[in-house]
Amino acid sequence: MNNPIISRRDLGRGAAVVAVLLAGACGSDTPNGGGATGESNGQGADSGGRLTLAYNSDGPHKAWVEAVCNSVSNTLGISMEPLPFPQFSELRQQISDHEIVGAFRSGWQADYPSMGDFLGSPYQTNGGSNDAEYSSAAFDDLLARAASTTDEAAALGFYEQAQEQLLADLPVIPLWYQNGFGGYSKNVSGVAFDWHAVPRYEAITTTASDGIVRANDTEPQNPLVPSNTNEVGGGRVVDLLFAGLVAYEADGSVKNEVAESIETSDNQSFTVKLKDGWTFSDGTPVTADSFIKAWNYGALLSNKQLSSYFYEIIEGFSYEADSELTGLVKVDDHTFTVALKAPASDFALRLGYSAFYPLPESAYADMKAFGEKPIGNGPYTLSSWEHDSQAVLAKNPSYQGSRTVANEGITFTFYQDYDAAYSDLQSDAVDVIDAIPDSALSSFKSELGERAVNQPGAVFQAFATLLGPGDEAILPTPYWTTYPEVVKLAGATPVEVFAGADQDYKVTVEQLEAARTPRTKVLLMCSPSNPTGSVYTPEELTAIGQWALEHGIWVISDEIYEHLLYEDAQSAHIVKLVPELADQSVILNGVAKTYAMTGWRVGWMIGPSDVIKAALSFQSHLTSNVNNIAQEAARAAVSGSLDAVDEMRVAFDRRRRLIVDMLRQIDGFDVPTPKGAFYVYPSVERLLGREIRGRVANTSGELADLILDEVEVAAVPGEAFGPSGFLRFSYALADDDLVEGITRVQELFA
Repeated sequence: MNNPIISRRDLGRGAAVVAVLLAGACGSDTPNGGGATGESNGQGADSGGRLTLAYNSDGPHKAWVEAVCNSVSNTLGISMEPLPFPQFSELRQQISDHEIVGAFRSGWQADYPSMGDFLGSPYQTNGGSNDAEYSSAAFDDLLARAASTTDEAAALGFYEQAQEQLLADLPVIPLWYQNGFGGYSKNVSGVAFDWHAVPRYEAITTTASDGIVRANDTEPQNPLVPSNTNEVGGGRVVDLLFAGLVAYEADGSVKNEVAESIETSDNQSFTVKLKDGWTFSDGTPVTADSFIKAWNYGALLSNKQLSSYFYEIIEGFSYEADSELTGLVKVDDHTFTVALKAPASDFALRLGYSAFYPLPESAYADMKAFGEKPIGNGPYTLSSWEHDSQAVLAKNPSYQGSRTVANEGITFTFYQDYDAAYSDLQSDAVDVIDAIPDSALSSFKSELGERAVNQPGAVFQAFATLLGPGDEAILPTPYWTTYPEVVKLAGATPVEVFAGADQDYKVTVEQLEAARTPRTKVLLMCSPSNPTGSVYTPEELTAIGQWALEHGIWVISDEIYEHLLYEDAQSAHIVKLVPELADQSVILNGVAKTYAMTGWRVGWMIGPSDVIKAALSFQSHLTSNVNNIAQEAARAAVSGSLDAVDEMRVAFDRRRRLIVDMLRQIDGFDVPTPKGAFYVYPSVERLLGREIRGRVANTSGELADLILDEVEVAAVPGEAFGPSGFLRFSYALADDDLVEGITRVQELFA
């Protein structure tokens, strides 16, 4: 019988993001899955009312699977039991062959940053990853309409309707959207997880003498051929060995990499021009043929490539017989055209996925052998692959793409479970892991401290609720680094309005008006400010609020530092000052700063009921909920006295005055007085271009590196928050450490 399913599929790059539950056929006459143990070979109604939930035990699934089974057993009176498979590959094979009896886990991590990828492959009729075998003409039609339009806003509307259709039909039981959990050792820095919860390995720096970063992975299921690699283990490696026509930035935005341009007027016919000078690591050139032949190889039926379905939209593709992709036509060595069977509004976005990577001519002599030691054009080369043990990657000196490589190589150790990987992380035997085992979820933040990774948060929900494609959001600059990225993720455009040290880093109504266009939808305010510590006066906030009200602009007010004020700074809330603004404002706050509960990830939004309802709906599909312990702790904090905060503010004020006085003694530092938060943000523009200990820093980023190298004091450069020419120092540290650090900086510039 066909039932809804429990599924959490790790076919996308990185941790599975959307977890769902699927169910296979019921009965005792179907062979048991490879991991089954026990007295019965059947799972379902014909096996005495027993039901199993199949999962791969080499991932962090045991705890939640047991919880689901217990819940079903206790609630419905049906005996439900976990059914572990030792390897993910075994589970996937059973699912693909439709041999699992009972429920099984699956999930989906987007292959490329588009709603079409989340909805198409897992749920479209005959979709390449449609484990539920769901089929709906209405759903398929909405996806087709989204694909055919050239209007981004219209496409998003069709995708949203398709999602509503999916929720109404419910072919799977959704379980959660998983945050990106991970951690890193004391030996590395620059660790960040990207738009699909995968570490940006190339950006990681290490103190290791050999410059090698050590990371976790799993044994690749197949030789490392891009068109036949659609799982985590191999995908991590392939994505570092190859470069595609486009590359995905950390925030999910897309930029050309090998492609000079990708042009279309109708989303069906595309002209691709390649940049000059690209080569594979063996020195052979990357040409139009490198892509055309690779895609044809991946699409050919007899080659049985796992990612072949990615080419099905190209003219000439066939599931029935070997067929050339006639839609690929070479114009010259650096130009080719692509003709699709139907319009696809996100086709250019897909071109950063591994199925569309190029291959050198040498690959076709023996593709299996090539996959054991592939030759790519990406930021790394494969030095060695010891099966079931490790893969060693070295920096590719011939790589000329946009992914800046900050280390000498990556060594991936293949772990059987995350408990072992986490244990090695704690002992610094591995530098970065991309998930946390269930056994450590309650403790990893306290054990790792600032080296724990858990993303994302509420600011994104606010922007995603209010913004859409074509909209603009005004960001007073300098800004907290997250703001422009979440605006982009919502499909909107951030508009920076800069206020320098001469303005105490505060924008004026006149500046805002100059930046306003008919597309302006949102203004982001943060007072007290991170990174500058500036605080808007009630008069300034009132004027800005009245301006926003007049022009119908939504205000998102980040008030996380509201109680950390000094001198004559006043607590001022824009909605209280301009009450009429309540219907077009969203207030963000949390417990991390005022209550020093960093890492608890508890915050709140205040806004109109319809906006909050939309944000809650969005949240329900986006992230897991805050655990109840953290909620209780936050409730106790916000309902209690602020006496401890008052004491903390006294200490911060003392350190604030101390760091400002010390920094002002340095020639070239222009230091406005911060009146909130716990940061100071001096202008260092006068120091740029000046020789310091034989070195010249032309940007604040280079100056921050110089300070770190020469005196081992860390400052965040202005580039992280907007324009270059500034440094952010935190004074949220002990007085003695503060004096020691700034004294070193003074001596450097003496």
